[in-house]
Amino acid sequence: MRIKNKRNAFCNTEKLQSKIDVLFHYRIIISFLLLFNCISSYSQQASIYGIPFGSTFSKVEQTLDQKLFTGKYINYDRSILEYHDVNMAGIIFGSLIISFNNTGTDNIMTNARFSSCYKSNTTQLKKDREELSQKLSQKYSYMRSYINPIGYKSYEFGFSEDYIVGELSVSVLRKDQSSFGMDYYYLELNYNPKPSDSSDL
Repeated sequence: MRIKNKRNAFCNTEKLQSKIDVLFHYRIIISFLLLFNCISSYSQQASIYGIPFGSTFSKVEQTLDQKLFTGKYINYDRSILEYHDVNMAGIIFGSLIISFNNTGTDNIMTNARFSSCYKSNTTQLKKDREELSQKLSQKYSYMRSYINPIGYKSYEFGFSEDYIVGELSVSVLRKDQSSFGMDYYYLELNYNPKPSDSSDL
């Protein structure tokens, strides 16, 4: 009887230890998944020049002043920060306009728009557009091309179909809408990072 009781006690102890081991491994797996999600969330953070969207006005201005070395404009309430003749991925854009929202404690970066005028040189515009789209595809896992309302190929990009960061598009100022006497074409790189219910523009 004593031997049987000892065997039962040993079996119960073994079962308990087995359950403890399972719980221990389960906690390790959960911790790993949480860490992986944190890393994924961090890596899936939209940015320009290494500055994450959501950064404060002072941080954005200080960083860009050190990187761009160009003239800038700041509006009176610090909701707009504009730089001229900036280099983005090897392409010179005539302007970079960054928008900020006031949170009550500080202004944070929410949008950024790079724009460059090609006048009537659509050949160079298309070349720069495709070169830039290739570089964007190396950073963002989601890319979709589409034909915009004026008939030009454009792209939207982001981390997934439900997390669109921005778009690379073409716009045109028609000669009958301006005093230039010719059509002016613009390549625009717009960052407006926010989750989206649809990938349609």
